[in-house]
This record gives sequence, C-alpha cells and structure tokens, in this order.
Amino acid sequence: MATYAKFETLSLKGHAELNERWVQDRIAEDPSILGLGDLVLHGDCAMMGYLRH
Repeated sequence: MATYAKFETLSLKGHAELNERWVQDRIAEDPSILGLGDLVLHGDCAMMGYLRH
C-alpha cells in the first residue's frame, strides 16, 4: 500500500535554520525528491543549485 504524507507550506524567508542553501543540500543528497526522473549533479553547478538532466 502506498504511503501518504500531507505536506505543509513553509516560508524560508527569514527562517533561522532553513534557507536556499539548505534546500540545495537536500537536493544534492537526493535529486529524486524533485520528481523529475534521473538527475545528475554537474560539477561546480551543484554548488549553485543547477541540475543537468
């Protein structure tokens, strides 16, 4: 059986711990969380948050 998780909208603006860099790090750890198929981080662009399909 599939699992269901209800997500909560969250603003990163002014958040003490969660920021754009945090989001980039999570994507770098597991690009599949974007739901865009197989993605590979490409060189230094990974530091800038760019992904190449």
